Amino acid sequence: MRTRSWKEPKKHFPECCWNCLRCHGNSINNQSGAAACVSCPDGSIANDDKSFCEVILSTEVYNTPAGMAVAGACGVGICAVFITFLSLLKQRKTPVVKASSREISYVLLFGLAWCYGLPITFILQPTSLFCQICPFLMSTGIAMVIGSLLAKTNRIARIFSLKTMRTGKAYFLSNRWQLVFVWLCVMMENSIAATWIIISPRKVVRVTYEQDKVTLECMGESVVGVTVWATFNAALILLCTYQAFLVRKVPENYNEAKFIAFSMVTVCISGAVFVPTALGTKGLYRTILTCFLAILCCSVALVCLFGPKLYIIFFRPEKTNHTCPRLNQGLELCAHNTVVRFLP
Repeated sequence: MRTRSWKEPKKHFPECCWNCLRCHGNSINNQSGAAACVSCPDGSIANDDKSFCEVILSTEVYNTPAGMAVAGACGVGICAVFITFLSLLKQRKTPVVKASSREISYVLLFGLAWCYGLPITFILQPTSLFCQICPFLMSTGIAMVIGSLLAKTNRIARIFSLKTMRTGKAYFLSNRWQLVFVWLCVMMENSIAATWIIISPRKVVRVTYEQDKVTLECMGESVVGVTVWATFNAALILLCTYQAFLVRKVPENYNEAKFIAFSMVTVCISGAVFVPTALGTKGLYRTILTCFLAILCCSVALVCLFGPKLYIIFFRPEKTNHTCPRLNQGLELCAHNTVVRFLP
């Protein structure tokens, strides 16, 4: 009997006679006289002769059409961030740029460029070293973006609070304190990432996402670490969304909070859709889905937060003359001699 087949006893003569049947699907037989074929282990596939299992070569994600699309989108995003930065830097003395805190805006742009670069690292073949530093890369990018938005919304809320309007004093609103706040967010995020790595060290594993297709991914020994990290980030995003929603009705020509609120709501909706979808996919599909989620969130933030500024700078420069924020009732703060002083 050929080794690539198995013997099935005939119905009426089981002791002496049998049929030789070829192994089907992803199964082999390399023993003569075997009563059944053996399925190939995960990550391997039966050869054409059904005599042994061949290890499936891992898919190079960056060489797939989807991977190339991710790389192209990231490149366009990074170029857009760079152009935006140069535009704001050139117009840094205009009221529309000053009003949004230049230093925090620069940090936010750097964080967006950082996040645009992350998907490129996701589509590369992972290594043991990358698996360990990847949580820190993600944490730093997320903290710079969300921390900057939190600093912006908190500053807006305190500037236009009734107490500040009455006394004309507001503490810890200088650019230096805003940068310290973002730095603390980055440190806290990286501390959570370190906890993640300690609780659940990550390593490169082979993931089969189709019968004959395998990708290399970073996975931890348990889900505890990534759950702690994801919960913290979800809380940070929800806090930023809530705070931006509260200050969405600040003076009409100081309405950056509206765009922040829209950006954060988009992030929340995208995350709510992504989590169940990601849990139902694996391999190449989950990697590409994660990449495009990051690109979508960065693009929404870039367009919503900096698009209106660039439009005013290049197409409506006369609007940059409004240095006094107007209240919804049409009154200007400066008309009431209200001066807000930033105190360290």
